[in-house]
Amino acid sequence: MLLPWLTAVAVEYAVFRRFFARDLAAPADATEPPEPVALPLFALVTVAATLAGFAVASATGVDPAWAAAAGAAVLAVRALARRRTTPRALVRAASLPFLAFVLALGVVVRAVVDNGLGTVLAHLPPDGTSLPALLGAAALAAVLANLINNLPATLALAPLAAPRDPARCSPS
Repeated sequence: MLLPWLTAVAVEYAVFRRFFARDLAAPADATEPPEPVALPLFALVTVAATLAGFAVASATGVDPAWAAAAGAAVLAVRALARRRTTPRALVRAASLPFLAFVLALGVVVRAVVDNGLGTVLAHLPPDGTSLPALLGAAALAAVLANLINNLPATLALAPLAAPRDPARCSPS
């Protein structure tokens, strides 16, 4: 794949070089460098705490959505407290029609999985944790994502990816 990849990069470079030749020939403006942007420390700490919350939630059996909701709530409350946003803007940013669409998509995928697709998919994933088994599972996910899109494929395959024997997942 190296030769096709290098060819694609070379062709793309040549096309862009020709298309933007006038822009590339223009001299650069002698402007002062922009002032450095302040590091968003609070946001970075909140994201780090949310990631830690994901790890703790996974270890304790809590749904990771709670850690995500807590991180989002902390950022929203701080933005409201500093008057950088309004409650109405937060509701608009949540995109309720999109959330309704995702919920409806989940209902449709669940109906399709319960009425036949789940039976077909249950026999396809390879068993085991070897490299070929993992590659087979990844190939199945890729094919399904191309057939029915990413989110429905994730919703359809997530129950199959979950361990079938809870005793295997318990720490020894």
